[in-house]
Amino acid sequence: MKELKSKMIITFYNEIKSNKKKFKKSGTAFNLPISEEQFVTCKEQKIQDAIIEFYMIGNGFKANWDFDLKRNLCGRMNLSPLNYVLESWEEKLYYEGADERLKYFRPIDVFTEEACCGILIDGSGDPTMYYHDFGTSTIYSLDIDFKSYFDLSIDALVFLYWQTHLVDLVNGDQGVEILFRTGMKEVFPDFDLEEFTAKFEKMRLSKR
Repeated sequence: MKELKSKMIITFYNEIKSNKKKFKKSGTAFNLPISEEQFVTCKEQKIQDAIIEFYMIGNGFKANWDFDLKRNLCGRMNLSPLNYVLESWEEKLYYEGADERLKYFRPIDVFTEEACCGILIDGSGDPTMYYHDFGTSTIYSLDIDFKSYFDLSIDALVFLYWQTHLVDLVNGDQGVEILFRTGMKEVFPDFDLEEFTAKFEKMRLSKR
């Protein structure tokens, strides 16, 4: 994860910070690392090693940029501090008739007030990252672990709702128009969607 932290910072500098006139606002920020006690708690909860390693680097992380907010051409990542991840979200997310997995779902990247991505903490050690729209009844597998998620978020430059492209690929619903597919090319002309998709396909947990 240390190399991915460096990659994130370098990428933001090269693509965004170096061209400030193009963006109205941008920034990145890591918090201080977690405590030894929190590390032990993560191990007891069988949280994947990559997540623990990330939080030992920094207890949360934010990245953002604005290009054209009226058209949602912006980037957002908000990796929550560990105490928010570990607390029970069942009463906030689960309701009768909803996906049972919501009882164990814990948001990690709350990139907007409407949606997030997170993991299941159910004792199984499931490494899968999931996508969830707040207020809805289900979660969607992204078929990748946290390390791959962080890596792909760098390539996507945390473009708002970039994760929906993966949801479509996993569920076979590519007929729906996703702003990420057209918006990234407008903001970052060198972005290659096919290359990004191919990288994702190699990272998929179901293909290991």
